[in-house]
Amino acid sequence: MTPETKESGDLRKSLRAQALLRLGFALPIIFGGGYLLLDQGHGVLVVAVGGIILLYVVTVAVLAYKEQFISPEKLAMATAICDPLMHSSWIPLLGEYGGLYTGFYLFTILGYGFRSGVFLMRVCQVSAVTGFTVVFFVGSFWRSHPVIWLSFLMVLIVVPIYAAMLIRKLHEARAHAESESQAKTQLLARVSHELRTPLTGIVAATQLMLMESPTDQVGKRAETILGMAKELTEEIQDLLDQAKYESDALVLENSPASIHELMERVRLTIEPAATRKGLRFDVCIDKGILDWVMTDVHYLGRVLINLASNAVKFTASGQVRVELDLLERTKSTYQIRFVVADTGIGIDKEFHQQIFDPYFQVGGGTTRRFGGTGLGMAIASEVVTSMGGRIQIESELGQGTTFHFVLSFPRVESPQLGAVAHEAPPVVVKKQILIVDDHVTNLLLLKELLEQDQHVVTTAKSGMEALTLLNSIEIDVAFFDYNLTDMDGAKLLKIYRFGKLKPAPVYFLTADATAITTDKLVASGANGVLHKPVSITELRSAISKVCRNEPTNEVRAGVPMVRGDRQHLRTVPVQLLDTTRIEKLRSTSTRTGFIRELMTQSLSDINLNCTELNSALQSGEIDAIRESAHALKGVCANIGAVRLVGLSSSLMAAKREGFQNGNLLINDLENVRASTCVAIQQYISMLDSPHSSTDLSAGLH
Repeated sequence: MTPETKESGDLRKSLRAQALLRLGFALPIIFGGGYLLLDQGHGVLVVAVGGIILLYVVTVAVLAYKEQFISPEKLAMATAICDPLMHSSWIPLLGEYGGLYTGFYLFTILGYGFRSGVFLMRVCQVSAVTGFTVVFFVGSFWRSHPVIWLSFLMVLIVVPIYAAMLIRKLHEARAHAESESQAKTQLLARVSHELRTPLTGIVAATQLMLMESPTDQVGKRAETILGMAKELTEEIQDLLDQAKYESDALVLENSPASIHELMERVRLTIEPAATRKGLRFDVCIDKGILDWVMTDVHYLGRVLINLASNAVKFTASGQVRVELDLLERTKSTYQIRFVVADTGIGIDKEFHQQIFDPYFQVGGGTTRRFGGTGLGMAIASEVVTSMGGRIQIESELGQGTTFHFVLSFPRVESPQLGAVAHEAPPVVVKKQILIVDDHVTNLLLLKELLEQDQHVVTTAKSGMEALTLLNSIEIDVAFFDYNLTDMDGAKLLKIYRFGKLKPAPVYFLTADATAITTDKLVASGANGVLHKPVSITELRSAISKVCRNEPTNEVRAGVPMVRGDRQHLRTVPVQLLDTTRIEKLRSTSTRTGFIRELMTQSLSDINLNCTELNSALQSGEIDAIRESAHALKGVCANIGAVRLVGLSSSLMAAKREGFQNGNLLINDLENVRASTCVAIQQYISMLDSPHSSTDLSAGLH
């Protein structure tokens, strides 16, 4: 949705709310004023003027709800002019009682200002002043009392002028706040992707280091790196939770969950840190808690992990205990008391309530010593409050700390043995499938994946080629890449559905995993969105949602058909290639030579895309740079070329000023491309000599 469309939609909503308000005021005004006029013997005028006002109010209400008759901008302008004139037609008839209705002038003027901005408020003010001036010449009472008329007129002039100044500042502050909120949203969209991607490489590289050089010294250093990577991952999650907290976006989503599984996750998360510090860590669950419960297991887990990790952080010796006590059990509910206790440094009583305030941290250098943002407790408190409880604290300096809260949960039956929470999708076979992607590597990979389930796969490299095929063949499912060279996937989908009586289900493929892009693609009418790199499970799940065939014994759900004698190659350093990703690709096909063909084609596509990106960087055209970077990312993500994925992601997200030093970016791109291509070529060479002991790590870092 464009900003213009959103603004027009907001204005339409405002006009509809205003129409209902106008209807609510019209009848009391007509009947109230009519009573006064009838008392003075003006029956004909009451019927005439009252009928005109009522007709106007009903007409405007109809136009506000019927979008095809008039645009919201024109309707807003018309009502800003006509509303005060309707007041003006009524006031002269009321004589001395007309003063009771002059307040509606001001109500109407300020209403336009707050709802629609200063411009329409000015229009409404001019209309009101004009109408009230006519009232002076038409109404005998007002001509007889010019001072009273003038006093009302001054109010209509002065108050809106002063209000306009305040409204303008209010709108500027709102625009600034929305701009900051949008910038934060964009930052968060990058944080989750851009930070977690290199973290994956760091962890994998460290684990390789442990396997290749398992000495005590290297092992200690590797464990330190892994520990710091874990802490950084937790900080990223805290940042995301912080943003949701500040935007009041913490929305609980209840689903069936096992308390025992939740506490096992807490134990696995916290116990290693406690063990490293020599602490005893215990998790105790009341034996009466047997059934599953309805809760938001994610946020409840975040609360317990936050409390337990803080307990470990602030405890030098002794123990940390997480305890669940069943206080009450009915046929439909559990009432459970959660306790997190430690033998740590304790908290002074004067800070017991303040620690739940956002960004509050106890003094004495705890921030420098223990770290943290001071938001964890605030978020935990809000989550528990949203669940119907309240976190309480018992602590004294040097005597440890105990946090506890009580929550009630609806009970649900435990799943039967063998049931799986995330069941593998059923496998549908032998369907006609079309894949549209402008990169041969992507087509080759997706085609190979789908052929594992005996599908007949047709491929197209452009939108026009896809349209030609769609006119000549019948398909069951289609997968459209969103960023094609000749047209975007949304346009292709629109043309296809316009010219087809019974179009097949269509899914979009994209390397852009942001929520904004996903919402945009879903809104275009597709059956769903798959983010690259796409797995066989995701493809099967998508197909099974739109093709209701019975599973077959020829294919195992959730597991690609692979040979049992597949040989494993030596690893290539993850700084350039993620070999875990490549090995997954190797397991998707039983065809001899598939992985060599895929890697060779990827090498060609990478060189081609880097050339196009190089040209775009030289020209400095922002759209061309981002389009080329997006294409490069899609190819590289498939084979785990992590360095090029990271570089292309940065170019996709960079602003205009980020491209000022084009030569440096071109040099970086060329260096990473050359190194990655060497790694790919060496990997291809290993396919010919799988028992080679050549160490590929040299020169590829």
